[in-house]
Amino acid sequence: MKRVHSQRTQPLRLLVVLWLAPYAATFTFQHATFFASEAGAAASNAKKGAGVGWQRVAYPTDSPLSAYLNSGGYWAPDQVEAAAARWGSNAVEIPMPLFWDLMAEHAVAPMFVFQMVCVGLWCLDEYWYYSIFTLVMLVFFEATVPVTNRNYRNEAMPPF
Repeated sequence: MKRVHSQRTQPLRLLVVLWLAPYAATFTFQHATFFASEAGAAASNAKKGAGVGWQRVAYPTDSPLSAYLNSGGYWAPDQVEAAAARWGSNAVEIPMPLFWDLMAEHAVAPMFVFQMVCVGLWCLDEYWYYSIFTLVMLVFFEATVPVTNRNYRNEAMPPF
């Protein structure tokens, strides 16, 4: 299976939020959110006079455990909007593999390769039409496995 974000360029979507001054322009790259700031310009060795650079959003991870256990969360809608704009949504997107990717994985499985070699040897016999029928049925059966796996993954993923 291919990795979605390893060593490949991805299109960036720049999100400009006008009502949140410290995090006015943000983008997400490889599941990390960056925002425009003057401190980011100094850290990223930007040209003198540019004044703005990109800095990673700092998540509150250094507090003691009691601070997280006693946290009441956000109750006001403006606090929820500000937190969502700053940190993004708390959602994990799992990409659904394509049918052909799953089929390619099943086609190189040792049992399927063995069955294909056997079908090729059976074609040398005088019952070659039986071998062709077996070949079609094997490919059809192997094609149903990725479809079933995709359907199962759709049902198993809870809609958060």
